[in-house]
Amino acid sequence: FETTEEGTGALRIEVEGEGGGGGGLKAPTRVRRYFPETLLWKPELITDDQGRAKLEVPLADSITTWRLAMSAVSQAGELGSATTGIRVFQDFFVDIDFPVALTQHDQVSVPVAVYNYLDKPQTVKLEVQEGSWFKLLDDQTKTLEIDAQEVTRVYFTLEAIKPGNHALTLKAFGSELADAVERRVRVEPDGKRFEQVINGRLDENLSKSIEIPTGAIEGANDLYVKIYPGAFSQVVEGMDGIFQMPYGCFEQTSSATYPNILVLDYMRRNKQTKPEIEMKALNFINIGYQRLLSYEVKGGGFEWFGKTPAHNVLTAYGLMEFSDMAKVHDVDPKVIERTRNWLYSKQGGDGSWTPDQGGIAEGAINAFQGAKLRTTAYIAWALAESGQADNKLNQALDFILKNADSEKDNYTLGLCANALVAAKRPEAKGLINRLESAKTSEKELVFWGSDSQGVTFGRGGTLAIETTAIIAH
Repeated sequence: FETTEEGTGALRIEVEGEGGGGGGLKAPTRVRRYFPETLLWKPELITDDQGRAKLEVPLADSITTWRLAMSAVSQAGELGSATTGIRVFQDFFVDIDFPVALTQHDQVSVPVAVYNYLDKPQTVKLEVQEGSWFKLLDDQTKTLEIDAQEVTRVYFTLEAIKPGNHALTLKAFGSELADAVERRVRVEPDGKRFEQVINGRLDENLSKSIEIPTGAIEGANDLYVKIYPGAFSQVVEGMDGIFQMPYGCFEQTSSATYPNILVLDYMRRNKQTKPEIEMKALNFINIGYQRLLSYEVKGGGFEWFGKTPAHNVLTAYGLMEFSDMAKVHDVDPKVIERTRNWLYSKQGGDGSWTPDQGGIAEGAINAFQGAKLRTTAYIAWALAESGQADNKLNQALDFILKNADSEKDNYTLGLCANALVAAKRPEAKGLINRLESAKTSEKELVFWGSDSQGVTFGRGGTLAIETTAIIAH
């Protein structure tokens, strides 16, 4: 087995073997079976003083061109990116072209592609390795003459017998070069699927029984046992399904991007990420970031479609989103700085903000119409989360403390408490104690209700969930 570098970004693999294929043909020395979708994910690589770094990458068995995407940031905050290819090539190789899945008792002619990029013809003997999961309805070996620089196709007909996830191994003996490949395929059982879910609480010993009917298909029965340390742990399993492509106006883009940010941050902190999941999330977050920047209004602030005038509550929402985004993705600090400055430019002399009347009065924005304390608390919360407290922020917090005593709405008080906590004001403890006494307890549940309307336009039970989430934050 020998690897030789050929040109920039190319790797040629030459595979030779000893005799063993009969008739003087060379036999393959190894089986190619490792075909990952993502070859490498390196979230951090530190260079030397010359900006150079060395990274050893164990290659997979794929004959392909890998796309290598890189992004970098210097100590001075300069950004850079590049995309290149790493071509992995063999002069002779074979591959099995399986369908996505088979059903038990399917009879299928599996195509085998034979690639000969040598400058001379070759005699090739293909041999399918026996397996218990299928019945071969064809010759086990087939011999062909393939010309120089030719690609051809041969078929092996088989019947899938056993359900499950199985491998098919094919060896190619050649007069010049040899190869061997293993590909996997899922065989679905030929029957009706039944699922039985049993839940329980593991306080002490727990015993559960599951009965499998006598007529069940052999090899088609699976049993999965999952034990969670708590109810919330179950939520983590499906979190990667939350990631979605951003679209639409500022608010719609945020509705996709913000969950992407929070879920990725949570999965990183709990070490639940995988390279393919992180790549998908960061791609969506980057798209969302670029879309959000396009809605910045000339002169500062943000609006649904980037038109003047900017809206203060929507801008505060964007500021909080950018602050959280910076935990998982590069965000230009100047974006956060000028957004903060624009919000301060709209602050009243008493430290408050009056809710803007323009824009789309629906959803989150509708909840702030005419609500001066709620608006001030929300904007102050965003400012406190995005940077250090200063005199202007302290003016806003003083306004909150002055007006919170007469406020009865738990939702608004929750926003006030979050602003004070984010700014590390000791007076937050008094609001938290008020909210503690205002909670509703039902058996093992604790929650807070509200008679107003939430920022997501919720009422009733939905608003109780939203109010509880804000207070629990």
